[in-house]
Order: sequence, then structure tokens, then C-alpha cells
Amino acid sequence: MKHAIGEAKDKPVASPRQVSAFRRSDITAPPKPSAQTKILLDQMSRSQEDDKTKWDQVMDNFDLLFTRMNDIGIIQQDLKNQLTANNLMIDNCTKEQQFIAQQVKANGQAVGQLTLRQFEDEKSDSSVSIVFEEENPFATDYGKDKGASKPSTSKQPRHFLEPNRKEGLPHHAL
Repeated sequence: MKHAIGEAKDKPVASPRQVSAFRRSDITAPPKPSAQTKILLDQMSRSQEDDKTKWDQVMDNFDLLFTRMNDIGIIQQDLKNQLTANNLMIDNCTKEQQFIAQQVKANGQAVGQLTLRQFEDEKSDSSVSIVFEEENPFATDYGKDKGASKPSTSKQPRHFLEPNRKEGLPHHAL
């Protein structure tokens, strides 16, 4: 029931019975729980403890996961740094290789020009090339007195059985 502002309330909100019930409940202790209620309350408390344990395990696993993710991040950063360093080394090696290739090309051109000059000089002059006038620095005294020899194998010749012998022994075994 609504009252307008400023009007007095004609009737009380609670009946006298309800007021006496409120007074009794304030004074008396709650009734003891039954055996079924105790079992239910025990199961609820165990369930809460189990839930708390499970959530603690989940949080521990999250902590381990985040720690592992941090470790992976650090390893990835190290790998990135190593990769950058390797790329710099490869770039330097590529530059050096290009420089060596240029040197080889320049040397090849110089040798070609010297060879052409030598052939031109040989046509105009019958003298021997300056390069071939030098003594061979790789010549040795060993084998100087030997004549020209034909290269041959260092293996010993195989011994075959003579076809008219009936024994199975080679001729040097007798």
C-alpha cells in the first residue's frame, strides 16, 4: 500500500503475530542440523576444498606455463641475435668472395695479356721465353740417373694354376 508524501501511515507494516515471531527468533538459537544436513554440509565443504585444490593446481600450471613461455621468449631472442650475427658474417663472406673473384678476374686478364705479349715476342724474336729459362725449382737429384720409366702398378702379379697340372697348388707353393 502506497502512501502519499506527508501522509501518516494508518496501519502498521507487520502484524502483532509477526512481531512476536521476530522477537522469539532473535532470542532462540537455530535448531541443530539433522544428520542429512550434516552430511550435505560436509560434502559441500569437501567439494569446496577440492575445488580450491584444483584451482591452486590450475594456477600453479599457469605459473609454470608463463615461466616456460618467458624461457621460450628468451631463447627466441638469443636465436634472433645469433641469426643476425650469422647474416652479418655471411654478408662479409659474400663481399670477400666478390673481392676475390675480382682479383682472380684481374689476374686472369694480366696472365692473358702476358701470354699474348709472349707469343708476340716469340714471333718477332726467336729467343726462349723468360718463364722457361729459369731452372725448375721442383727438380730433385733422386732419379736423375734413371732413364725414362713407364708408370706401372705396385701390385704383385697374380699366380695362376698351370692348366696341365692336376694338383690344386700354385707353382710357388711346392
